[in-house]
Amino acid sequence: MTIGDARLHPPSPHEPYARQRLKILYDASTFGSGIGSTLRGGIFRVVDRIVAEAIDDPDVDALITALSSEWASISTTLYCNQVGEPLKSRFRRGWRSLALPMSVHIRVREHLYAWEQAGRPRSLSAFFVRAAWFAAKHTIIRSPIAGSFDIFHSLFHALPPHPHLDCRARVITIYDLIPMLNPEYFTPDMVAYFKQILKSIDPLSDWVVCDSASTKRDLLRYVDIRPERVEVIHLAADPTFRRVDDEQRISDVRARYGIPDGRYLLSVSTLEPRKNLPFLLRCFARLLESDALAGVNLVLAGPKGWMSDPIYASLSDQRLKGRVHATGFVADEHLPALYTGALAFVYPSLYEGFGLPPLEAMSCGTPVITSNTSSLPEVVGDAGLMVDPTDESALCAAMRSVVDDCHLRSALSERALARAKRFTWRSCMQDHVTFYRRILDSTQKNA
Repeated sequence: MTIGDARLHPPSPHEPYARQRLKILYDASTFGSGIGSTLRGGIFRVVDRIVAEAIDDPDVDALITALSSEWASISTTLYCNQVGEPLKSRFRRGWRSLALPMSVHIRVREHLYAWEQAGRPRSLSAFFVRAAWFAAKHTIIRSPIAGSFDIFHSLFHALPPHPHLDCRARVITIYDLIPMLNPEYFTPDMVAYFKQILKSIDPLSDWVVCDSASTKRDLLRYVDIRPERVEVIHLAADPTFRRVDDEQRISDVRARYGIPDGRYLLSVSTLEPRKNLPFLLRCFARLLESDALAGVNLVLAGPKGWMSDPIYASLSDQRLKGRVHATGFVADEHLPALYTGALAFVYPSLYEGFGLPPLEAMSCGTPVITSNTSSLPEVVGDAGLMVDPTDESALCAAMRSVVDDCHLRSALSERALARAKRFTWRSCMQDHVTFYRRILDSTQKNA
C-alpha cells in the first residue's frame, strides 16, 4: 500500500472527514534531546506543545514516534519512559535490533546519559559502555510501524522513506530557512542535514506546514511545490507567559541571575550570530556614551550558542563595563518575571522563522522593539516598535524613546497584551486539524 492511496482506510459514507476522528502519527524525534535536560531550545518547546495539544484534542487520536535515527528512537523512548503518561503508551517504535532486545540498547543509552551528566569522566566502565553502543548501533535497522494512519506528521526532522509508513498523507513542519539563507551561521553538517530535510519532501504528494507567511515565501524559493500544498499556521507563547504582579517574585528572579537593582532593557535568545547582538551592544554603548540611558542596564538572557565569540568580544567594550549582564540560560519558569520587570524587550534579530521571544514578551505586557524583517512584522504588528536591524540610529532612537516616555511604554504594553491574545496553542491545533481534513479530502478526491 502506498502513501496517498485512498483505499487505505476511506471514511465511512456516513462519516465524512469533516467529522471523522483523525489518527495522526507525529515524528517527535526532538524529544530525544530532552532527556534530563533543562536546556531545551525553541523547537523542543514547540514540538512539546503541539504534541500536548494533539493529545488533548477530541478530534485527534495522536501517537508519536522517532524515525530520524536509531539514536533519536532510543533517546525518545527513554524520554517517554521518564516522562510517563500520556507519552509512554502513545510511543510507536520504528526501529528494531537484529542482535539484541531494544531494551538492552535503551539501558546502554541510560548509562551514556548518566556518564554525560557526570561530566564525561574517564573510566574503564565508561569506555566499555561507549564501545558497546558503537558496536550495537550497527545492528539497529528501520522497521515498519504497525497500524495505519490518516496523517504522518514530522514536526522537524526529514520525512522517512515511504515503505516504512502506512498512511494516507505525509506532512512536515518547516520553521525557517536560515540554513539555506545564511549557511555561514551553521556548521557544514547542520546545513547538510537541513538540505536532507528539504530533499525528503515529495512536491507532488507531501504537504508542508510553515509557521509564518515569511517562512512559506522562503520555502517556495527552494522547494518546487505548489503553494496550496503549504499551509501557514502560527505558533503561540506558552500560557505560563503572562504579566507577573508579584514584585517579590520579580526581585527573587533578578537576584537569582545576578541582575542589579535599577531599570533594565532585556534581550532573550541563544547567543548566536543571527540574533544580531553585537549590533545591539554597539547601539547600547552609543547611548551610554551620550548619557541617554542614565541608570539603565542591558540584560542578555540565554545560553551560549554557535559562533558566539564575536558577542563576547563586544562585551569587552569599556563603555559597557558594569552595564551589561549576561545571565546565561534562564529557566522557562523564571522568564515571565524577567520580561515583566524590563522597561522593554529589544530583539534586533536579522531573521526569524516566527519569533517566539517577542510574543512571549508581549504576553507579559512588555513593550517590544524588534526588526522589521522576515516574520517579525507578522507576529508583532503594530504592537511594537519596528526598526531596520542594520540602522544603528533607528535602534538607538527606539530604545531612547521607550526609556524616556512612560506614556509610550504604557501604550505599547496595552497593544502587546491585546495582540498576544491572537496567538494560542488551542487555535494552532485547530488550524492543524482543519489542514489535516483538507489534505484528506484532497487525497480522496484525487484517488
